[in-house]
Amino acid sequence: MRRLEALFFSILAAVLALSCTACSGIKWEYDFGAAESKARLEQKDLFIYFRQWHSTECSKIESEWFLTSPEVTSALKDTINCWLEWDWSQEIASKYRLRRCPAFVFVRPDRKYSVRVGPISQEDFLRFAEQGKSPPPPSQ
Repeated sequence: MRRLEALFFSILAAVLALSCTACSGIKWEYDFGAAESKARLEQKDLFIYFRQWHSTECSKIESEWFLTSPEVTSALKDTINCWLEWDWSQEIASKYRLRRCPAFVFVRPDRKYSVRVGPISQEDFLRFAEQGKSPPPPSQ
């Protein structure tokens, strides 16, 4: 019975987290294949966020950055953003040699990628986002 309750609450927490992200201004994809195809088709950077439903660090990142930070929203406005649950995305995680989460990956249109793993500050994330994304096109 306790296992069933734990499963129910973990599913409920995941659903609430996914529905809350819609309020943030960041547009999220939850299907990696679709996000990857869209990024390739539009020649945009792909940002992948790997999270675990039971991680307090992931919950903090989500509530303090993705849901409320205009700086993070701005940093991710021109990227295709993919939100993945760690436990169900091991094959994708192994593609980027990830062993734990939270994990952040920026994939450029040329398929070069940058990875940050583990808890980081919002300021470090913003620096990572700036460095991980493709450079802006030259001014004309």
